[in-house]
Amino acid sequence: MAKAKKERLRLRRELQALTEHQSRPTRRYLRAFWVAVGAVATALSLYLAFYALRPKISISPGPQISANDFESPFIVRNDGLVPIYDVTPRCTILYAEDTRGNRFTSARTSMGVSAQRLGVGRDTTISCVRNAIGQGAPFIQSATPIARAEIAITVSFWAYFWPPHQEESQEFGARRDPGDKLVWYSTSRH
Repeated sequence: MAKAKKERLRLRRELQALTEHQSRPTRRYLRAFWVAVGAVATALSLYLAFYALRPKISISPGPQISANDFESPFIVRNDGLVPIYDVTPRCTILYAEDTRGNRFTSARTSMGVSAQRLGVGRDTTISCVRNAIGQGAPFIQSATPIARAEIAITVSFWAYFWPPHQEESQEFGARRDPGDKLVWYSTSRH
């Protein structure tokens, strides 16, 4: 009986040694696999957090509120998940043509109202006011309606996220519709 017990103990040790020897590489591969999965998941999470927290703004034309075509407001909205600071919109008239065919081209810029802080979901406005143009102002200030125009709205702002100082620009065009109303539309390619 003692011999049988010793034999069973020896066979059990051999079986255990054989099992451990076979499972060590498998364990090593499983461990390397899970380390790689963890590293990829961490990198993906960091990338998605960066993408979600980066500042986002949108610029869109607002309703025409006066007979002066360039007083139509453009709405700058904070669509991001964090507030932005020192928001300064600028309007540059790239090209304008009145209904008589007179043309005006200028790189002059008019400044909009700066917002110290623009919270999440909040907005501010800018209008390309005719008398803020400077050179060529007599043409722009004339009573003749604008037939076509191209402008660029540029917004510079600061955020507590990388990169801290940013600037976004969007171009708009305008044409008269059949009802003689100047309609603004985005010409920027995103």
